[in-house]
Amino acid sequence: MITTIVTFFLIICLVADALLLHMTIVNCRSEKKNYFVLGLFCIFLFVLGNFVEIVSKSTDCALIGSKIMYIGASFLPTFFLFFVANYCEQKLTRYERLFKGCMYFLSFLNLFLVWTTDRFYLFYRSWSFTEKATLPGLLVEELGPFYYYFYVFSILCVILSSLILIHSMRRWSKSHRLSLLLLIVTAAVPLLANGLYILSTYVLKFNLHGVNLTPFALVLTNVFIYLSILRYDLFDFAPQARSATLDMVRDAVIFLNDKMDFIAANKIAYSLFPDLENIGKGGPIGDLKAWPPELQELESLAEHRDIRFSMETDGRTARHTKYLCELQ
Repeated sequence: MITTIVTFFLIICLVADALLLHMTIVNCRSEKKNYFVLGLFCIFLFVLGNFVEIVSKSTDCALIGSKIMYIGASFLPTFFLFFVANYCEQKLTRYERLFKGCMYFLSFLNLFLVWTTDRFYLFYRSWSFTEKATLPGLLVEELGPFYYYFYVFSILCVILSSLILIHSMRRWSKSHRLSLLLLIVTAAVPLLANGLYILSTYVLKFNLHGVNLTPFALVLTNVFIYLSILRYDLFDFAPQARSATLDMVRDAVIFLNDKMDFIAANKIAYSLFPDLENIGKGGPIGDLKAWPPELQELESLAEHRDIRFSMETDGRTARHTKYLCELQ
């Protein structure tokens, strides 16, 4: 009975994740969706692996299900970290490409450890198939030396993601902090669910083998993320302001919402107004010390007109600068 119920809910999770994947690709045009889409695909594989393991009837089939599950589990922490950094517009290190390359290497290493465990026994040492547990599936009798390395890697990714989110919460306005808090919850809940599974199965050895709430937690939290996309415009157009196209523009481009709050800017704008870094997303643009007094007179972006002004920048005077309004 329990197996039938869990199998049914896993099918629902697979359908829900596939729908989220489709709707995100179709409805979200921002480049911020890229790592989110990859993360959803990883979650689909994770849930699919759990499904295959539960409905399997042999050790080999259950092991295949476990390997499918770990395809998603190997890359999901990496994609989540990259998504958070992209969303918060934070560089991970000065050598970002090298850092990302190392993260991909570690993810592939995790995958290699799992998929070769029946040859090198680095992830699992011994296992068997059981139908007597709470749920049928792979019964791991002895863990390999690199099993906990995999989870330490995942935890470190979540911690680093959370630090980026907390740092951004200190800089962003209150109206934009809810989406960041939601991302922290998205990272924490599945990790806690998986930690509970490991603790009950391998440490305290409760009679709960096979009861893993992680796939349900992953899909549920991502449903809330998608709802936040619709409600709070999680995938706004901010990355476009940092794209190569806008950075090649010789004019300063600043994106504001209808309340004159700062959203994003290109490199020229940051060179003209270095204090933009201190305002943070959602901060009032009027708080910028160097903001021209001619623009202070604007009460909202409803006034679509060009304003000419002069300002001092690094000892040089920028004259006849054109003010362009972009309404979010």
